[in-house]
Amino acid sequence: MRKETRHNLQMIGEAMLLLGVALAVFAYFSHKALRDEGVRNAEHTLEATMQHIDNILLSVEQATGNIYYDLRQHLDEPDRMYTYSRELVLSNPYIDGCAICFKPGYYPGKDLFMAYVHHKKSATNGALDLTISETFTNRPYNVQEWYTKPMSTGWIGWIDPLKGAHTEREPLVTFCLPFNDKTGERVGVIAVDVAVSQLSGYILSTKPSENGYSVLLGHNVK
Repeated sequence: MRKETRHNLQMIGEAMLLLGVALAVFAYFSHKALRDEGVRNAEHTLEATMQHIDNILLSVEQATGNIYYDLRQHLDEPDRMYTYSRELVLSNPYIDGCAICFKPGYYPGKDLFMAYVHHKKSATNGALDLTISETFTNRPYNVQEWYTKPMSTGWIGWIDPLKGAHTEREPLVTFCLPFNDKTGERVGVIAVDVAVSQLSGYILSTKPSENGYSVLLGHNVK
């Protein structure tokens, strides 16, 4: 009887050990499955957010391209440049401002010429109104990177957010598109601004996980 009881207890102990191992293995793989699912969900969320930002930037590039070829046909009409800038700002809700700049002395009697139209927040009701300017900050445009880089090399692309004295109101990312005259000489740059706060709003609203968050980084972050 004692031997049989001892044998039964041994079997019960082995069964409990197997059950414990089984539960541990189940818990491990369940946790791993949940973790993997969480990682996949976070990746999908971040990919969707990145795609949304890419679509915004692409829409700005396409809107700029829409005026590019017509603008080149009317380079001898300086007043028309303000119309192009205004239409570009109004055509896309993500565009904060547009500047069309020409090389010094392109127009007779004008050393520098820039047709700059941008949103300006009203102090009375907070509404966004369009305003026209001939300058951007207190520095001549022909010494600023968004003009000098594409003008000197023909480079097309986005300039990282400008800081401090390089921006009038808030950080901006700028799409730069140089243009040539009918002889093929590079004579100016179209610069289109998007407010970083607008992009940041989409990023901050993204929750890849319950305790996670997203950040927006530029190429010049070290």
